[in-house]
Amino acid sequence: MNLESEHITNNSTPNTYNFHAILQNALNKEVTVTASGFVTGGFINKTYWLETSEGKLFLKLNNAAQFPDMLQKEARGLVLLQNTNTVSVPQVIAVGLFEDLQYLVLAFIEKGYRNNTYWETFARQIAGLHQVTNATFGLVENNFIGSLPQINTPEVDWLTFFIEQRLMVQAQIALDKGLIDRWLVNKLEALAYKLPSYIDSVKPSLLHGDLWHGNYMINKDGNPMVIDPAVYFGCSEMEIAFTELFGRMDDRFYHAYFEQNPSTEGYELRSDIYNLYPLLVHVNLFGQSYVAGIEQVLSRV
Repeated sequence: MNLESEHITNNSTPNTYNFHAILQNALNKEVTVTASGFVTGGFINKTYWLETSEGKLFLKLNNAAQFPDMLQKEARGLVLLQNTNTVSVPQVIAVGLFEDLQYLVLAFIEKGYRNNTYWETFARQIAGLHQVTNATFGLVENNFIGSLPQINTPEVDWLTFFIEQRLMVQAQIALDKGLIDRWLVNKLEALAYKLPSYIDSVKPSLLHGDLWHGNYMINKDGNPMVIDPAVYFGCSEMEIAFTELFGRMDDRFYHAYFEQNPSTEGYELRSDIYNLYPLLVHVNLFGQSYVAGIEQVLSRV
């Protein structure tokens, strides 16, 4: 949910941060910054490109107190993805604290144009990622989905995890904010009793967790890279469903993905059910305009 790399200013940009001091703290060495600019498009973090004596870098900053350890957890998610040798991610250079800031320094990704096999390559990478499994759903730590808490307490049963740690956490946030009413919460609670009719046993799969079009990009070689993860072990169908919610990928992606990880009967309805989670997240981040989508799904199940 955190688009951080779509628009880049090309000229040196005034800023209120001491990039030299931040990088010296991050890299524990003297670093010269010769040019910098905003990377716009995100709403959570402040992001910049930096031309430095260490090469071109990407810097992400946030208040250290507002979202504690957010960038630490993002860095660990990127490393976890990188260590699977499936998807490509930006290299983590450094992560830490400087004064009242938290920072994440990444290798800067020069953008290019899709090559002829981009979508097939991306599909194979995501299918490979989803083959990375675990004994339980969740993760060893909680993290964030956008700026919202994502609870990842390990759980052996997928439906319990999905209802309690995905739907109901976000539903409670929305209820507390006055964005939804108790009737909608009751409908979500009732859904728990119906889910065994729609969803069979599920194997834990490692997910990027926030795989929409703002969180994958094209590197200079024309190949896919993913950014801004919200990793956890979940249901692979949930990840693919989310890619279809706000604008599908190219059909070649789905054809190649399902060749490696075939869908089963009922996927269309299950995908609607799984997309209740990102819809609730969007209610909490962007407001009540997304409530209608939740009501439409609940009217069909």
